[in-house]
Amino acid sequence: MYAEKKYPKSRPSKRDEVCQVFDQREMLVGQMTVQAAEDLARKSNLRLVDSGLNADRLRSFRLMSGQELVEESKRQRAEKKSDKVKEKEFRIMSNITDHDLDIKVRQAKDVLTKGANVKFVIKGHRKSAEAESNKMIAQLMKKVTTSLQDCAVIKQGVRSPAEQQLLLKPLSSASVDAE
Repeated sequence: MYAEKKYPKSRPSKRDEVCQVFDQREMLVGQMTVQAAEDLARKSNLRLVDSGLNADRLRSFRLMSGQELVEESKRQRAEKKSDKVKEKEFRIMSNITDHDLDIKVRQAKDVLTKGANVKFVIKGHRKSAEAESNKMIAQLMKKVTTSLQDCAVIKQGVRSPAEQQLLLKPLSSASVDAE
């Protein structure tokens, strides 16, 4: 009388999926289910670490000790940090006082001695005329470059109607790049 309800076939659980397992020396242990790989890791007192999909679209796992896992995560964090180019940006207005400019220059020197690049962005003052503002920006740029010439070289200078940017590179890294 009643029509049977058809339920969709359930997918196999993730623990029943076939995967590849590699040992600590990155040698292939074999293909097995995730459940079997977890049992192997438990018996060996190791951790099962997911390595993602391989070329055959199979999940790959690696057996690692706790210490190896910590060292691997430290190595990955160090790689991530080393990929970033260190740069500090200083934004100043064209009507900055001499004392404030001296402080910014001193801070820039500290950053440059640590090996990072420094970027100065100088904007014109809104209330002053454009010609006057450009003159003030040029004076500021000259002060900054003369103050920092002993510890930095100009890597790039960009001028737009609204602002001027100056990218300075420390002398130590500039001499390495030139070689």
